[in-house]
Amino acid sequence: MAIRSDLRDARGPLVEQLDAELALVTFIWIGDEGPVSVRTQLVPTEGVVISHPMSRVPGTDLWHLTVPAELG
Repeated sequence: MAIRSDLRDARGPLVEQLDAELALVTFIWIGDEGPVSVRTQLVPTEGVVISHPMSRVPGTDLWHLTVPAELG
């Protein structure tokens, strides 16, 4: 599947810039084992880095999490 190889080749999160100050960052994981989560400081918390669960695309081994990120 071409999409899967493109995601593996990207070797990092996908970034979609919305405007000069904001982007959406999508983390991808390919694998059957789950559940899967991401530890990131991009997700607003009270100073504590916590794990954020990823969602599985039904019927696939593709997991994803999209979070907003302030640029600058």
